[in-house]
Amino acid sequence: MEFVRFGGELPLGCDALGDSAPLPDNVYAFSHGRAALSWLVAARGPFASAAACAYTCPTVPAHFQRLDLALGFFDYGADDVACTVAALPDRCLVLVPAPFGLAPWIDAAALALSLGERATVVIDAAQTAFGAFDFPVPPGGAVLSCPRKAIAAGDGALLAMEQGDERTRAAIAALPAAEAPAKAKQAARALFATGELEREGEALNLARQSEMSFPPEPRRMSDASLDLVCRADRAQHRARRRANATRLAARLAGKAEFVFGPDFARPPSVPFDFPILHGDRARLLRDLRAAHGILLGVQRQQNRFAGVRQFALCLGARRGEVRAADHGLRLHEETITQFLRRVFVTADGGGNAHGCGFEDHPQQPGGLAQARRCGEQGQTAAPE
Repeated sequence: MEFVRFGGELPLGCDALGDSAPLPDNVYAFSHGRAALSWLVAARGPFASAAACAYTCPTVPAHFQRLDLALGFFDYGADDVACTVAALPDRCLVLVPAPFGLAPWIDAAALALSLGERATVVIDAAQTAFGAFDFPVPPGGAVLSCPRKAIAAGDGALLAMEQGDERTRAAIAALPAAEAPAKAKQAARALFATGELEREGEALNLARQSEMSFPPEPRRMSDASLDLVCRADRAQHRARRRANATRLAARLAGKAEFVFGPDFARPPSVPFDFPILHGDRARLLRDLRAAHGILLGVQRQQNRFAGVRQFALCLGARRGEVRAADHGLRLHEETITQFLRRVFVTADGGGNAHGCGFEDHPQQPGGLAQARRCGEQGQTAAPE
């Protein structure tokens, strides 16, 4: 039995796809969460301050400081968020967290109504792909989710507003894309998908460079990522993550202290990962590897995958040597051909490919990057 990794980055090709479904009129597509927040501050401002949970990615308060907003913090589980806002100057942008994909403990709608014009309340569901669809928009506020963190996209954040309009959508679509970070991350996902441990260092370096190079200004979602977001099977995505969390909870009962209760795997929550408290991490990982059912106990299902075209778009693959996102990673034609054959299993010389889908997200409980098989006939492999 061979294990490539337990957890880690999502490899290219792990998402079940269906027919393309356009985004609702009230959902706008940005490159990443901070880009969406920059747009919101400019479009719905002016704001003088921002309030966030003390458990928030440190890049977010740093970004608010860059936007010259005074900061206030409330504790995880706090029920006195209004008091934090009251201590801040003028209009306040309030981030209500959906931690690890769990539904917020704060009643965002009630908070928005109580604060009135004093604040704009945003549900921060950045650890979900589709929280912008799953959580109701607070009055006068928004819901932010980040597909780039939970599906194998190079970039992508969704911002749901109470109402949308065509003029705003067109203005956002006219923004430049964060092409270099998006291509670097997608190249990293392509390397993760090969299953070659010797390429993991290159992949992690690309992923790191991608994360560090997203600009602070508003940027639209890249075309390749938007195509993936619109084609992703959202129902399967939600169901698989919830089922995996439920399975892990049963297998780990009595062996570790859970951070969250059973609601973690119930709608509208969609688990980002499975946080636990444990005194001996190394021993727990050994136990998980020995109990291979946790890794392999996933229901197999055929997928369709459009990733051949996406891979070609993102890497700009051509004959000879190509450069991925100008970040120094050089892939030769032989490597690209090997990648296409191993991951997408090209069927004939004409470039047609069988869509090959990973059976599960390796970031999800139960994920195993090596569990893949061919599905139905998919897209052509010709680079564009």
